[in-house]
Amino acid sequence: MEWQIQRNAPALGTALCQLHDIPDGQGKEFVFGSGDHAFRMFVVRRGAEVWGYLNRCPHFSIPINVQPDRFVTSDHSLIMCANHTAMFRYDDGYCIDGPCRAASLDPVPVSQHNGMIQIRSGSDPHQRGETVMKFTCEMLTSRVVFGAGSLDQLPDELDRLGLSRVVILSTPEQQDQAQRVAGLIGSRAVTIFDQAVMHVPVETQNAAIQVVKDADIDGGVAIGGGSTTGLGKAIALELDSPFIAIPTTYAGSEMTPIWGLTAEGVKQTGRNERIRPRTVIYDPTLTLSLPTQLSGTSGMNASAHSVEGLYAEDAKPIASLIAEESIRALANSLPQLSQTPQDIDVRAQALYGAWLAGVTLGSVGMALHRKLCHTLGGTFNLPHAETHTIVLPHAAAFNFPAAADARTRVARALGTENAAQGLYDLAVTLKIPVALKDLGLQEADLDRAAQLATQNPYYNPRPFTQESIRTLLDNAFPWPAAARSIKICKRMRATRRTQ
Repeated sequence: MEWQIQRNAPALGTALCQLHDIPDGQGKEFVFGSGDHAFRMFVVRRGAEVWGYLNRCPHFSIPINVQPDRFVTSDHSLIMCANHTAMFRYDDGYCIDGPCRAASLDPVPVSQHNGMIQIRSGSDPHQRGETVMKFTCEMLTSRVVFGAGSLDQLPDELDRLGLSRVVILSTPEQQDQAQRVAGLIGSRAVTIFDQAVMHVPVETQNAAIQVVKDADIDGGVAIGGGSTTGLGKAIALELDSPFIAIPTTYAGSEMTPIWGLTAEGVKQTGRNERIRPRTVIYDPTLTLSLPTQLSGTSGMNASAHSVEGLYAEDAKPIASLIAEESIRALANSLPQLSQTPQDIDVRAQALYGAWLAGVTLGSVGMALHRKLCHTLGGTFNLPHAETHTIVLPHAAAFNFPAAADARTRVARALGTENAAQGLYDLAVTLKIPVALKDLGLQEADLDRAAQLATQNPYYNPRPFTQESIRTLLDNAFPWPAAARSIKICKRMRATRRTQ
């Protein structure tokens, strides 16, 4: 097979010359475009043909004709030239273009299965078990007491843990609920600490720890949302103090070993099994007073746990099943809840979905969505649930092209064809904020947010740069200017359908 490539074509020309030396059935990877417009392609020799596989949308392949200075698909939807440029056109006419550069890997065997490319490192994948499902599963969880009126079981649960001197934790706004708990458990309620706030400032942690030490406390009861649960975890992190969580929102954090602390405007997070609540009491009657808008953002926050759990580095089948059921339960209940907020059955369904979301989050690692939300919340003091609500569809749109199974599961759970757009549409239906600008974030803050979010490396299914994160934040800042990010997913889906 002859390659008529000018030696002075430094980008694609170099790539084609490298491909000339690759044996039949093997390929190399190249990157075309930059920033948010970058996409990767496996260029593969197959006999006398060259095939390209866009792993940004991994369910379709494109046969490519080789010309002296460019690759061109038969329908001209993809053109990659030796003069540093590349163009990809979706079937609705939308185009991406940008510089073309080689980012080749060592030659590796490539096999095609149902239109997807899988990279192999040896001759017989079946002998290595790479075509067989592989995962490691260790799902630790708290004891759960679920049902209307289950708060009444709190005294028995304290007895079960052997706790006789407890501190009751709440926010200032939930002091009445803290007093109710104190009345329920009598003399075992030594004191109430009602200063929990979002993002758990270290100053609040230190103040609560001092109260626990001074009163000789042996455990705690945290009643409220993620802020109160987070404070209980912060105390346990330092004192190894057991506590019971009684959620009154749909945060889901009560089922996780994840802690978060904010110091000097920077939020740090970590995982430690000793901070997981020993028991969680889910009583849907405690959520009846939760305003419908807060119910919506809290439920979307829970949905974000499940969405991100589907493309986590350590995703596992059982966690994915739980995550999909969680998304389905929340997507079905939240719109009903906004119409009939006093329906205890609907409240129970939403709380069930939140519980499953927490189980998902506690079973797998985190990726881009949570990193962005922790950065925005901890640095700019944005409200936690609202931030998750707004960022979720944009982070999903960014990651779904590299997470096909997650995209399929979310779309199925939402009952829609376009998963990322479906998440946004759900937020619109709930009449909750859909733009970071609505939370008071300034456009001048976006550069710092992108820089902080990319400061330390962490897993994400799709590689990202500070530039691409800034673009994502630009999309989430106003609306409808953000539509392009989400519509890209739709265009990719449409492109796949026509192949």
